[in-house]
Amino acid sequence: MIFDLIATDIYDRFTRIVLYLDDGSCLLFNDLRKFAWMKVAEPGKDNGESYGIEPLTPGFTFDNFKKIIQASNKPIKILLMDQEKIAGLGNIYAAESLFLAKINPLRRAKTLALREIKNLFNSIIQVIEEAIKHHGSSGKDNEYRQIDGTPGEYQKHFLVYQREGAPCRGCSGKIKREKQGGRSTFWCPKCQK
Repeated sequence: MIFDLIATDIYDRFTRIVLYLDDGSCLLFNDLRKFAWMKVAEPGKDNGESYGIEPLTPGFTFDNFKKIIQASNKPIKILLMDQEKIAGLGNIYAAESLFLAKINPLRRAKTLALREIKNLFNSIIQVIEEAIKHHGSSGKDNEYRQIDGTPGEYQKHFLVYQREGAPCRGCSGKIKREKQGGRSTFWCPKCQK
């Protein structure tokens, strides 16, 4: 798809890199919070980066996931967002997965019982599949966009993320927000133990 950079709101103050492709199209690298980075690497060469297993790939097995969880003393949400352990699982999907699994994001990973690890494993798969079905999450900042410029729709299905003070969809409690590892963590203190 060729973007008309003047007629679209995709190219904005958060566009950090524009790659112009041979067919006349371009690839835009937008980053609102400046968390992301880009590195050019030669195909087939080891770029020295270490990434963890990615959900929905053959390497994301319960046994591999269980080993990662049981070997860490980090808070579970921080561990889930560690790209060297589990690649591609960010703040939104970690919060949503922990809510589905009924696990407090502040708990230490190695304190999780086997059934909790299994619930979390299944919840991650469920959340990622649901997010893909709804074309990703644009959230309040509305910065994430599809290749055609339309926003994602998964934010309309958030269970806890960006719902501070709202009623929990699982109980009568209120969704709480606090900082964890420099990021906002959303959770229900009644449902998530």
